[in-house]
Amino acid sequence: MPVLLHIVDSCALMAGIVLLFGYVQRHMPSRLLRSIVSGILFGLGAMLSMNEPLVVVPGAIFDDRCLFIGFAGAFVGPSGAVAALAVGAATRLLIDTTPAAIIGVLSMAGAAAAGLIWSRWRVTNMKPWMCHLLLGSMISVPLLLIVFVPLPENESPSLTLVIASLTLNNVAGSLLLGGILTQERRRAKLERVSQKNAETDPLTGLLNRRTFETLFSVAEATPGPGTGLLLIDIDHFKAINDRHGHLVGDRALQAVASLMIKSVRGCDSVVRYGGEEFVIILPGVREEDVRSMADRLCASLRTLLEVGDRRLYITASVGGAHAEPGKTTLSELLQRADESLYSAKTSGRDRAVCLPRHCGGPSNLADHELDAART
Repeated sequence: MPVLLHIVDSCALMAGIVLLFGYVQRHMPSRLLRSIVSGILFGLGAMLSMNEPLVVVPGAIFDDRCLFIGFAGAFVGPSGAVAALAVGAATRLLIDTTPAAIIGVLSMAGAAAAGLIWSRWRVTNMKPWMCHLLLGSMISVPLLLIVFVPLPENESPSLTLVIASLTLNNVAGSLLLGGILTQERRRAKLERVSQKNAETDPLTGLLNRRTFETLFSVAEATPGPGTGLLLIDIDHFKAINDRHGHLVGDRALQAVASLMIKSVRGCDSVVRYGGEEFVIILPGVREEDVRSMADRLCASLRTLLEVGDRRLYITASVGGAHAEPGKTTLSELLQRADESLYSAKTSGRDRAVCLPRHCGGPSNLADHELDAART
């Protein structure tokens, strides 16, 4: 009966960990952060399981911590395994530092390694239940270290019972919850991919127009002297498409996108705004910084591209604008950047223009005149 209750308790605890694991996998964009937080969750599971251990004799604590640590290695990866092992090992050593505790830490390390090995080398065409049976068995192998725990001779029969009980616990837990963890991880990955596809331009890999307002709000909230906006238009792009075809035009767009990514800071956001037009959001910059960045970007985009047997000389016009914190709306800033871009186009293209805030632009011109400047 104690063994059965132990299995039920551990499964209930793991069910809670699974729910939190799914939440973390869905809502944390950074892969490393997801791994570390998920590993800590499994480590907390190991820590909580040590509150209800099977005690053979005082100082010799055996529980299902290896199941949690092994799952971290199997379903999260190396970063998660290290995080889970750190939490579990620290908890065990805080309980006591007897030889049994050292062996307990080693068994957790072995379980983490077993989970990592299973994740990397499992047979993909194996039936799911067989995969999870194998995982539970592999996690249980480090339990053989229990035989090195110094116990009185009359307690040695208890070791066999403990090893058998914990092996049963690991296998049962893996069979019951391994499939759920696999599904949660797969479902979360699909959701992340769907979210990324919704926010990313498929041709260039840049963020798309849907993200523009959100990115600007984040930039505007960044401490600093203000937010900059660069509007970039590839010169004579329609002629490239007409002369060389859309496939060559697509390659040119990809090359330009790559050059822009290399030219900006890590905190800047590059967005494909539409067609051959791009926007770069610059958080925490001064007006002179916007001008400097616009000039550098224009120079970096002045390049000779080789696409197959074709050589294309690419240039771009850049229009910049700057907004002090809380003093300009996105539409107003975009309008000023558009006016600057128009000025760059009508002044001969292949240049950067950043009109001062007080300077009016071609806002009174008809839409067809603005469009004509872009062709």
